[in-house]
Amino acid sequence: MLLNAAILGVLLVFVEAQSSCPEGWVSNIEACYHISRDTEEWVTAEEMCKLYGATLVQIETLEEDKFLSEHLRNYSQVYNDHEFWIGLSDWALEGNFIWVPEGLTPLYTNWGPGEPDNDHKDQHCTIIYTQEHYQWYDRTCNQQYSYICEKTTSANPGIIIG
Repeated sequence: MLLNAAILGVLLVFVEAQSSCPEGWVSNIEACYHISRDTEEWVTAEEMCKLYGATLVQIETLEEDKFLSEHLRNYSQVYNDHEFWIGLSDWALEGNFIWVPEGLTPLYTNWGPGEPDNDHKDQHCTIIYTQEHYQWYDRTCNQQYSYICEKTTSANPGIIIG
């Protein structure tokens, strides 16, 4: 028994399963969010999120929407940004908005009045507009807005000894 304990003691692996978000990100249950101060076109914003191991945010519930709205409220007061790209697009099929890159149809939406309206027949990407009750609006994808990245929280491996 002591021999087994000694052998096991040689290789001590301490794993701490703790959810955490990187610095500059905020946590909400199983996801981390980053509100970027940079402004980009929608495709570039998605690519920037990928550099963080993330995607443009996919808002799947009213609770998640409220959580983000509260953070955007604080952010907008400090930085005076009011429009933020999210990961919803109908680029693949007009009028069929899906979460990119997964291709999932949203079960929850928060469109502004009359939205999506596809004004000028080229609005295929979606923003949250803080000055319009944090509702969603379709926009031309080559416009430049701030953006919100999302990634799932990951387990922190902790300290490995041995």
